Amino acid sequence: MRIANFTDTYIPHNNGIATILYGLHHTKKGWDDQIFGPIKHPDVTGVSGIPFPLFPEYKIALNTGWLEKEARDFDLIHNHTPYGMFYYGIKISKRLGKPLVGSFHTDPAAIFGALVPLDSAGGRLLTWPTWQYLIYLYRKCDVVIATSEWVKTQLEARKLGRHIEIIPNGVNIKKFSPDIDSQQFRDRYGIPDRPMVFFAGRLEHKKDPQTFLRAAIESKSDAVFVVSGRGELEEKLRKMCRDMPNIIFTGYLPDELIPQAFAAADLFVMPSEMETQGIVLLEALASGTPCIATNTGIAKDVIDPEFLIEPRDANGLAEKVDALIEDKKRRKKLARHGRKLVEKEYSLDVMVKRLGQLYDMVCEPRLG
Repeated sequence: MRIANFTDTYIPHNNGIATILYGLHHTKKGWDDQIFGPIKHPDVTGVSGIPFPLFPEYKIALNTGWLEKEARDFDLIHNHTPYGMFYYGIKISKRLGKPLVGSFHTDPAAIFGALVPLDSAGGRLLTWPTWQYLIYLYRKCDVVIATSEWVKTQLEARKLGRHIEIIPNGVNIKKFSPDIDSQQFRDRYGIPDRPMVFFAGRLEHKKDPQTFLRAAIESKSDAVFVVSGRGELEEKLRKMCRDMPNIIFTGYLPDELIPQAFAAADLFVMPSEMETQGIVLLEALASGTPCIATNTGIAKDVIDPEFLIEPRDANGLAEKVDALIEDKKRRKKLARHGRKLVEKEYSLDVMVKRLGQLYDMVCEPRLG
């Protein structure tokens, strides 16, 4: 079986979709795959494109027709991003009579969250039409993959009217492990020998790093709070916690140091407004790091309800951080449970198995 993956993002872009596609492409599986998109990378069959005005590192796909000829040799088209390549996936699958699968990785906040907060007047105004746009696109698919129960619930509530399969994105449990030596990470960024609370993500409204930093300022613990990532809010965030020695910004981490950062952390925090999954939670849990998060994406499926927080609740977050930093025995218990859960349900191997079963189901009537 041959799968054509259509995407507008891939490594070296710094986001969950790029990370997942890279991991999936390079793992052993029972099918051949090829990646198509407006990205320069050895793994990708490049499609021409023009820079997206707000984020020039991304491109709007433009195709002259050769893509349809290439797709003739594939059994299924799998769309991953709701932008230019999605439209080509719809058009080509229809013309060639190929089944079309769409992974729902991208929520409304991911589309406009770099510009305005979800709960602002502008965010509330944009949420409804953005959901309508996404539902319109995914109704063109034969099967939709939801990366969490939360996503499936959201799509069903909006009457998607398509078969939905829950297949969480998986993590490489060899790459992310509690056994990794993190001294290189600590030395490079001057992380002191104290408990470490970690945030990793783009510094934009959707990820809500503001709440993380407000909690860091309010925390009564001796923990150091580490922020990894870059984005539109970076300058504002640095000013917000100027002269706070317990807060460290690392910028984007080199790939080889990301697993070290997760393994070094005593706690990981995901305060996001909205996530379709939250792959960082799984990377943290695989690394033996307990998590605190807002109740979005996969959070409620992998985190004890005691450690779910309301959006923007910096006071509540600070209290939970302080309580867990104080309770080392509880952290160790949570770390063991989290690692076992990821090994059993959320590894890359488990994802590959589930995805292969779905591809077989979708292609069987046409191949038979």
